[in-house]
Amino acid sequence: MAMGVCRSDELRSSRPVWDAVLNGPARPAAKSSLAADDAVFPSLPCSSLAWTGIRSAATAFDTALELLGDPGEPFDTEVLDHLRDALVHASHAITVLAPARARRVDHALRMAWTAYSGADGHSASLATYAPFPVPLVVREAESLLRSRTFAATPRWTDTSSVRVAANLMMQRVADPELFEATARFLWESTPEELHLAVRDDAVTCAESVFATITHAISLWQRRSRPAPSVAEAIEASTAPQRSLFTRTQTPVDAFNTQAQGRRRLALR
Repeated sequence: MAMGVCRSDELRSSRPVWDAVLNGPARPAAKSSLAADDAVFPSLPCSSLAWTGIRSAATAFDTALELLGDPGEPFDTEVLDHLRDALVHASHAITVLAPARARRVDHALRMAWTAYSGADGHSASLATYAPFPVPLVVREAESLLRSRTFAATPRWTDTSSVRVAANLMMQRVADPELFEATARFLWESTPEELHLAVRDDAVTCAESVFATITHAISLWQRRSRPAPSVAEAIEASTAPQRSLFTRTQTPVDAFNTQAQGRRRLALR
């Protein structure tokens, strides 16, 4: 338990590093790469999707930390529901900020199409991004996708964002197998399975979510500033991709109660 105490305190003390961005402007600078992305679809631009995702993720994460409480208090598994919300919103932000331009714009157009079509049970979080259906915006997004030779269904899901973002995050964290395990646990567990979690499980998940939000904020800082050099853009767009949830080997069990000690992600 002492380990969990130390780690939750570390998360609380690390949390203010986001404030410089969260309290800053919600629009990208002129001539930034994000401003160029926004010009493709002003009705629901990439920057709005990213900013709303980051703010929603931070709000959910703060609620989770508050509910986590002190070690002497009863543990409420509702913490995991808020961490799950934080994960998906941070994933939306990463999905429209991290990939190469053509792909991130396609992602943003599909999110906009889905949000303004009316989010369903598989895309519930996108209701945050558009309060009601707007058929004109839907047709505009669909037309742009066709012009970009996108032939599949435009509908986007929360799972789509979680997969895209987790694939990218696994290239950045010190322990990718643990990150995959926590992402699986938060995203795929049933309410009954989440009810069996203990405080240290929640802290381990919170570390992964913290890393995800921190990366989303870092991407916002980079994309919202004047565009990088051509060499930097090429390096970012050619980074190797890894697949999430498709590996054949036995996945790591980050929540094995028989383990002598729990693995953790390095906070960055």
